[in-house]
Amino acid sequence: MYIQSQIQHWCITGKMKKVLILSLFLCSCTEVTSTTIENDGHAKGDAFRSPILTTDFVNDNGKRDMRVSYKLPDVVTLPDLPDTTDTSSEEVAEEIVVEIVEEIAEEIEEKPDLYPPGPYSLEVFGIMPDMVFYDPWEKTWLRLSEYYKHPEYKVLLIVSSAGWCGPCQKKAAELVELYDEYHPDGFEVAYTMLQSFDLLDWIFVNPDNEEADLFFMEQWKEIPLYYGKDKPIQYPLYANPYQEFSNYFPGGSYGIPLSILITTKDMGIRYMQQGFAPNILENKIMLNLYNEPPDLPFE
Repeated sequence: MYIQSQIQHWCITGKMKKVLILSLFLCSCTEVTSTTIENDGHAKGDAFRSPILTTDFVNDNGKRDMRVSYKLPDVVTLPDLPDTTDTSSEEVAEEIVVEIVEEIAEEIEEKPDLYPPGPYSLEVFGIMPDMVFYDPWEKTWLRLSEYYKHPEYKVLLIVSSAGWCGPCQKKAAELVELYDEYHPDGFEVAYTMLQSFDLLDWIFVNPDNEEADLFFMEQWKEIPLYYGKDKPIQYPLYANPYQEFSNYFPGGSYGIPLSILITTKDMGIRYMQQGFAPNILENKIMLNLYNEPPDLPFE
């Protein structure tokens, strides 16, 4: 078995981009691990000064058993990594990756309930992948694993949305009343945004646009008022700069708003909806919130 680690490090110098892609193969007697550090170039700015490292633990059949997203400590930031592919650069990168991968492996071994084992998919009755989203107000990252076996939230709704999307605006407005009604009983929302009102504007990707992106998020909070609601958005809003859902759909394309309803006891997907279909979602929320559905995955 081997640990396979890959660093993707994008450095912006003026108008020039340099990429360092380094594959390391380290002897292991346990599992295969694929590790990626992603930061500049795809997502930058204050939000990404401490990059996210995502580690996939893969079984002998090539299926992912566990995915762990790890925020690197402040002392290890991508500007410290090399932006060329000379020997010294590879040695520095290798030392950093080896140390982090070993730390993650120890964390998983010590905490087997960190996240349910896979394989993961975005399919009904599948296990939700552990994804990472960004809170631009707090400048912190949210990992879905934080909801696993949550003491307060029994059902979690995750939405992928964009500002220019009319049905997404209707979905945002619909959730205002649903959140008020069911949040006290254990219903939580993680509403994520890909783009602003401009189809070509991916938010929290360009550090020069960070202020404008935050202004858009503030505007989005007011969307329900334009659809006859009496209050702005109260449920949690996040940015999705890593386009987390795309890897799980053919060609990376899917319909928005994408709504995924999961039970936090097992991170199992109970309902999925592409597009806006009122009333159906509420029935699914009540069904899973006030009953005890069987654990996923099914044996």
